[in-house]
Amino acid sequence: MRRPLLALMLMTAPALAQLPAPVIDNARVTVRDIHLEPGKPGPAIAHAGYFAVLYFDGGRIRIADGHTVSHPAGDAVTGRGGVTHDTALGKPQREIVVELKDAPSNTRAKDRSWCWRRPRCGCGITPGCPASRP
Repeated sequence: MRRPLLALMLMTAPALAQLPAPVIDNARVTVRDIHLEPGKPGPAIAHAGYFAVLYFDGGRIRIADGHTVSHPAGDAVTGRGGVTHDTALGKPQREIVVELKDAPSNTRAKDRSWCWRRPRCGCGITPGCPASRP
């Protein structure tokens, strides 16, 4: 049991060592700027939650499951969970990987129960406002 685990760790260690440092890393998001050389596999990135990959340059890419896909410049792909690692085919590629974290939001919904221009503001939201009448 220990030998397969050790072999797995040794195989994944080089890919994890190549993982670039995040450009942005906070409580809500991690953003990585990845440059892919043609024919060389990119770093393996494990995603715990939702993620998006933004392709700056158009071209062909071999994705983690072995399929080859073509992305136009500016294309984006989204997903949830799993591991991604891409290989550029033909020319160098640049991709931005954005990982969303499950952090609670500290924003509040807008309180529409009052209006600072009361009583006749015309907003249509405040009860009794002339614009809120049908």
